[in-house]
Amino acid sequence: MFVQSNLTFTTAENNASATFSVSATDPDANSTHVFALVEGNGSTHNHFFSIDANGTLTTATVLDYEANATYALRAEAHDEFGEKVAGSF
Repeated sequence: MFVQSNLTFTTAENNASATFSVSATDPDANSTHVFALVEGNGSTHNHFFSIDANGTLTTATVLDYEANATYALRAEAHDEFGEKVAGSF
């Protein structure tokens, strides 16, 4: 259903708020997608972020490079036909 790829986002350390866009590709023409952060392999740092249904990923706290140089997130996208995919980035 969706084409998955590894994602990398970069933001300045100690940035109070950073926003990124997540998207999905679907072979069903004109499909709409709903996004969520989900538990599972790679969801270690989900609690540092929030994502809205449209795929806007936002930091939920100030990120500290000395505490975590990288963050592991797991998100899921599903369409109106019930097809879904989850992946870590």
